[in-house]
Amino acid sequence: MIKSIVIKKLFGQFDYRLNFYMSGITIITGPNGFGKSTILKIIESIEDKDLYEISRFSFSKLEVELNNGDLLRIEKGDNQIIVNEVALKIPNKRVLENLEKRRELPFIERISPRDYIDLRDNTLLTYEEVREMRSQFEHERDIADRLVYFNIDKARGAKSSQSQYKDLNSFLIRFRKELGPIKFIKEQRLLRKEIDDEDTGYFSRKREIAIEVINEIPKKIKEEIKNVVLRYSEVSSQLDSTFPKRLFNTTIGISREDYLKELGDIIVRQEKIQDYKLLNELKYSSAEYTESYSQALRVYLQDTKQKLEVFDDLINRLDLFTEIINSKLNFKKIIISNENGLTVIKDDGTELDTSKLSSGEQQIIVLYYELIFGVKDKLTLLIDEPEISLHVAWQRELLKDFKKIIKMKNEELSLIVATHAPQVIDNNWDLVIDLGEQYD
Repeated sequence: MIKSIVIKKLFGQFDYRLNFYMSGITIITGPNGFGKSTILKIIESIEDKDLYEISRFSFSKLEVELNNGDLLRIEKGDNQIIVNEVALKIPNKRVLENLEKRRELPFIERISPRDYIDLRDNTLLTYEEVREMRSQFEHERDIADRLVYFNIDKARGAKSSQSQYKDLNSFLIRFRKELGPIKFIKEQRLLRKEIDDEDTGYFSRKREIAIEVINEIPKKIKEEIKNVVLRYSEVSSQLDSTFPKRLFNTTIGISREDYLKELGDIIVRQEKIQDYKLLNELKYSSAEYTESYSQALRVYLQDTKQKLEVFDDLINRLDLFTEIINSKLNFKKIIISNENGLTVIKDDGTELDTSKLSSGEQQIIVLYYELIFGVKDKLTLLIDEPEISLHVAWQRELLKDFKKIIKMKNEELSLIVATHAPQVIDNNWDLVIDLGEQYD
């Protein structure tokens, strides 16, 4: 994960140094126009984009240090960038796109069993020549960065050494692996744009459509539940198929005290599963403890516990999600079930369409769904302006909620939050990087 970032002449004006927490929350604040959102975009680009895209941001120098000590240093010059002391020439975007196509050899067309044509200049090629071309590009498919690849190709054409570029490429691969995944929750959370093929009857054309994210959440939660139920069925089938053999082979029983403790844990799990209506039927009967059946009871309880443990992670997330959301909603609450995923119920018992919620209510549901369900792996999460459309009271609760989510994720989630709302910061000024103070 990221330890620190140094940016020189952001927008030609600002010099910043940002030190991040290894696990926890870092808050970036400052006046409008000081680069809070741009810094988040740069961080996202380091993991998600290539050097060409990173170079398009307005800065003179960028240094990114990871917790393991790896340092990525980028300096910008005229038509080039210097990355860890390796100068990379920057072509225009069309040249890069054409070079990318060359790596796939789309210009080669087969015209007979062993003859080909190069569509660029209509040159006839033999099977051996095409195989040689493919092998030439095949060993470079691990060069993911387009700008590095362009400079390797240029050096090859000039018959110059390619080693420095290939060493840089190896470093970038390792650096991005150590950096880990990054996810960006942007300020526009309620609408998602998609490209759709519109059939007019004579031809199809692409059009951009806006999707209301809030209406997707019930389906996504329903899918989450479905996947866990399928896993439960798989585990149950595996255990049930081997139950007789394990029962006859066991020689160890269970004490009355341990039996009652294990049974109590199972009952708690059953009640949670029933509360959320995750299964249509859940039938595990408890028998009266007798020492003569202690071996059978031990195997039965172990199997039952192993089956129900499949739901533990989902229930923990559902508990936190419903706790946070329902503590904020007035005159209504959300209900989770395997049939509907998420339903909003008013105090009078009637159902409310999610799209009829206020913008603030939609914001908190969308934001916390992303934080609790959309984040599964160890990663760095970037959140831009989480306070949008939220009442001041809700803004003051954001960091408290974020800390609960980080705790649920076993401290494996690192949050970088950009905000200019003092209510979000509340009493957490020890977590703040103030860009305004650094500029002054």
